[in-house]
Amino acid sequence: MQIKSSAKLSAFEGRFLSWVQMTGTVCADNKQIGSALRLAPIQSSDLLSRMHRRGLIVQLRRGLYLLPQKLPPGGVWQPSVDLAIWFFLKDKKAAWQETGPSAFNYHGLSEQVANQPVVYNDKFSGKRQFGRLSVVFVKVPAERLGGIVEHDLPSDPKVKRRMGSLARIILDAVYDYSRFGTLPKAYRWIEQRKEDSRFIKELVNLSLRYGNVATNRRIGWLLERIGVAPSLYQALRKSLKPSTSFIPADPTAPKRGKTNMRWNIVENLNS
Repeated sequence: MQIKSSAKLSAFEGRFLSWVQMTGTVCADNKQIGSALRLAPIQSSDLLSRMHRRGLIVQLRRGLYLLPQKLPPGGVWQPSVDLAIWFFLKDKKAAWQETGPSAFNYHGLSEQVANQPVVYNDKFSGKRQFGRLSVVFVKVPAERLGGIVEHDLPSDPKVKRRMGSLARIILDAVYDYSRFGTLPKAYRWIEQRKEDSRFIKELVNLSLRYGNVATNRRIGWLLERIGVAPSLYQALRKSLKPSTSFIPADPTAPKRGKTNMRWNIVENLNS
């Protein structure tokens, strides 16, 4: 066996890790492991629970585990968070995409390294711990998922990092501002790209498809304010029904300022 660790392994643990290395298995459940090692269900369950507590494997849910191809010095293994997200949501048969601070960093909008990735999906809501790392899962309707790019993980080309496109995550920053604290910052991200007609078209199309009335108002108002050609945002204007209610451009600031009658926006930005 080539797996080495300063942690002392039991006979069953050594046998299990040898099987993992020989087969290249990355994720498996209690039944699959018990069958491969010819263990009774109670034996495999006890073995996996013990190895999880020792940090040798990582539990995705009860009975389902991520498995190391080799153990680091000290014996405690930490898989990449992308690997954990992929197999956790694959098990749930979920559609999903990453958004929020980790996506802002990925697309170069922020230098802040996110401690907790945020993942939109259509099956599960809550915070989950995978080893030392945690992920926030936000359940959204399936029709709100889309506008993504996928990248192979270098460690396993069959596993993808599924990320909102640049336009999609900026849309999320406007739509889900209360979660991410991204207004009026998102407006600056859009203004910096006002000359990029491809980006503006994608942003408008995604807002029409995945946004809501408030998002369409805010984005349309902003595009008009920063001088984008009307033909690029006219569809947002046409999507809106007549209304007598007004929303603030910046929901985090006092609702004081000029009222824009075309978009029903209170222009309460400081700049």
